[in-house]
Order: sequence, then C-alpha cells, then structure tokens
Amino acid sequence: MKTILVTGANRGIGKAIVKAILEQHREARVVVGARHEARGHEAVRELTAETPGFHDRLNVVPLDVTSRSSIDAAHQIVRQEFLPEGRLFGLVNNAGIGYPDSELEAVVDVKVYGMHHMVSTFADLMEPVHSRVVNITSAAGPNFVSKCSTEYQSILTDPGLLWPDLDQLMRKAIESKSRENMTNTGLGDGSSYGFSKACANALTLIQAREHAPLKINACTPGFIETDLTRPMAEARGMSPQEMGMKSVEHGTIAPLKLLDEALETSGWYYGSDALRSPLHEYRAPGAPEYRP
Repeated sequence: MKTILVTGANRGIGKAIVKAILEQHREARVVVGARHEARGHEAVRELTAETPGFHDRLNVVPLDVTSRSSIDAAHQIVRQEFLPEGRLFGLVNNAGIGYPDSELEAVVDVKVYGMHHMVSTFADLMEPVHSRVVNITSAAGPNFVSKCSTEYQSILTDPGLLWPDLDQLMRKAIESKSRENMTNTGLGDGSSYGFSKACANALTLIQAREHAPLKINACTPGFIETDLTRPMAEARGMSPQEMGMKSVEHGTIAPLKLLDEALETSGWYYGSDALRSPLHEYRAPGAPEYRP
C-alpha cells in the first residue's frame, strides 16, 4: 500500500487532494497533516461520511510546518505508526497562508522554510527511485519573476542555485520591511505572496538536485475558490465564478499527475493543466507546453 502525506490537508485544496488520491487509488493510504489535530480528524469524519470505505485508509498527524519540533514529531509518528511495511511513497507540500498580501515573513515561513524543512526531514523515509514530492506553489511565482530585475530573474530561475543563497535572498527581502522597498531593489512588484511562490519554485530546483534521484516537482493548482481566495471576490463585490475561480476538484489535476505518472525528470514547475511551465513568465492553461 502506498502511503502519502499531505500537509495542510484538513480543508480546501489539501482536502480535495486527499479525496482524489483515495478515489483514484484503492491501494493508497493518506496521512492528513493538520496544524490543529482536531481539524484533521474533522476532515476525516467528513470524508468518511461521504465515502465510508475511506475510513481504513486515512490517518491524521498533527503538523505545523513552521515548527521544527512539530515536523520532527510528525516524522516519528509517521515512521513508527504508519510505515510498518515500507517507505513513504509521496509527500504533498500543500500547507499555505496569506493571499494575496500577508506579512512576508509569515508567508515564507510556511511556504518556503516549511517546505524546505519538510523535505529535509522526511526524505529519509522515501524510496529514492520511486517516491514523489509535490510542492504546491502558484502561477503568482512566474508572474512575480517576470517583473523582477534581470539580476533577480537570474537568481530565481538558476538551476544551480544553492539553499544558502536563497535563504540570504529571503532574509534580505524580509529586512526590507516594505513592499515599496522590495520593488525599489528590483524584486518585482513587492508582493509577499508572489515572492514566496517564486522562492518556493526556486526551492524545488534546489531540492531536486540535493535529493536526487527523488522526483521533486512543483505545480500550481490554478485559481481555486477556497477560504483564502474567496475574500478577494467579496472585496470586489463579485462571485468567485465571476472572478474566474474554479472548484477545488480542478485544483487536484496537476498534483495527481505528479504523484501518478511517469516523469521525465525532477525540478520542474507545472501549470494547473499539468503541463510544464516556465519559472520566469506565466503560461496560460491550454497554451503549448514549455520546452526550453
């Protein structure tokens, strides 16, 4: 049985990914990672109420990706309780906060540092050749990079980028204290959300190289209606559909491909239509696949 851990899995896209995995793979078991354990169990109750057969293939682990001690504790629980027969097949780094413009430090703490620590900690439980890591990022990343100076575009798309250099860049951005200051230094439009997603995509390049031959890739789920995005529509007096938001089920297309299908390589970023996309500019769903 394949065991897959999904972070931020108690609601929204994370919960939809859990459901899609269980529906499409009868041999899969999913560990629901939730910052608040009670909410993880509530998500399991909701999923099993819809499909009672899911009950024996769901587990919950308390997991706050901003806490090293929480990640370490989750690692021990997964290793000792949920992997008695083998390795962790998949890790979906879905946990996220802040849309569209929360405090930069809080956003990168979850979406970049949390992602970094999760892979570094759980890689030893994964089978090098067959296991998968899926980093849920966003098209806001390439959009952000397209507005950066040439210097920062080069850094954020460099396949040879090192973690200390990315770490230094994020700390420099945090210290800039304002969106205006980020913009003035060449960091795009200064959006904390866009910056965090660009860094998460860059991190995927680093992880794919450092943890080879693990298959580690990133993808955007698309512009999905969730608790994080719904307020955007409300603020404009529009419905989520009028804003172009799609259902959480649509947001599972790319993540499931990266868990399921044969992949050419590692360290790539995929659009919501599950086709490879560039890190430096937006590729619309349905447009030709990116081939550098």
